[in-house]
Amino acid sequence: MPKIEASSQQIYNVAAETVILLQVAVQHDPAQKIISESLELSGAATSDALQEYELSGEGNRLHRFVCPPGEITIDYHVVAETDVELVEDPQPSPTLATLPPEVLRYTYPSRYCESDRLANFAAQQFGSLHPDDSRVTAIANWVYEHMTYDIAATGPHDSASTVFDGGRGVCRDYAHLMIALCRALDIPARYVSGYVADLEPPDFHALVEAYVGDGWFLFDPTRLAPRTGLIRITRGVDAAETAFCTIIGSAQLQSQSVKAWLPDGKPVQEAARVKVG
Repeated sequence: MPKIEASSQQIYNVAAETVILLQVAVQHDPAQKIISESLELSGAATSDALQEYELSGEGNRLHRFVCPPGEITIDYHVVAETDVELVEDPQPSPTLATLPPEVLRYTYPSRYCESDRLANFAAQQFGSLHPDDSRVTAIANWVYEHMTYDIAATGPHDSASTVFDGGRGVCRDYAHLMIALCRALDIPARYVSGYVADLEPPDFHALVEAYVGDGWFLFDPTRLAPRTGLIRITRGVDAAETAFCTIIGSAQLQSQSVKAWLPDGKPVQEAARVKVG
């Protein structure tokens, strides 16, 4: 089990009393064991203001606090061991009739992944491919090859269909487009956010999990992240369920830093098929 260490810091200037919802703490999940972690507030609010909740379904953790006016610093640090399975054999795609019922919601259109709008294109481009994980890989490759990574091209309201038309975006846009194309072919796919060791540039990162064979496999259409270096923060239908910070009030992000690494200093080894659940 690889051991991965990660940290994040956000500094906000709060103009009026504000409710802040955080999803920066990593999941409680059988595939990753938290060895140690800390989440601390300093400045306008202190750590005793934090309320923690574990959201139903995917194991996402939410922290809520009320912040008075002033500057607030949020520091998170974690050391975790991850348990991923490296699979060699091709994985067939289950049919809608054989999928586990809890997986079916990941075949529907969602706020940022309008698979119904991309159904004709997906059928023309990928419909004739063999229905196994090689088709999912082909979708990931197509997204990588037809998108340009551009941090200024999109914003929080852009979805898979607008990114499909524009051809530019960041990791969340790549993930939304891949998810939408998978769902258009009845392949269950979900959005994943996390800390990734050796990611350049360091940041919160968005990836994709697709259900093939008898479980979830991890894909990164940006090709920026070594997938075996992931500590998962959240899973969801799209970014609407996985935002690292939601502000209800008046607060402005002043600075942010995110990093992850292997404590032994070795580089993360990539693999062809990474099963995560």
